[in-house]
Amino acid sequence: MELAKKLEPAWFDYEDAGFLCKPLTAAQKLSAFAAIESEDYGQAYARMVRSAVTDWRGIKQGGEDVPFSVAALDDLFSDERNASLLMQLGTFIANRARTADPKKS
Repeated sequence: MELAKKLEPAWFDYEDAGFLCKPLTAAQKLSAFAAIESEDYGQAYARMVRSAVTDWRGIKQGGEDVPFSVAALDDLFSDERNASLLMQLGTFIANRARTADPKKS
């Protein structure tokens, strides 16, 4: 059995913000890709983002920096205006997960 390439956490930049994304675990990857296969893209992106994002920069509320927390992340993506960001961030995480697959590299 071949081990997958080990990914390191990486930043995803979006406008003036950045999101630190750790690699998905095998279980997280399977869960997210199962949602994609069932064409439940919103849940797939949400699962990947919630599992992978461990920190952020440039997220503000009322002009003040908002410290990262899972609750704050959920709050950010509860706003429908951030759907495009969720999709792009989820795609970034999915592409990194595919890169780590030894059969794809």
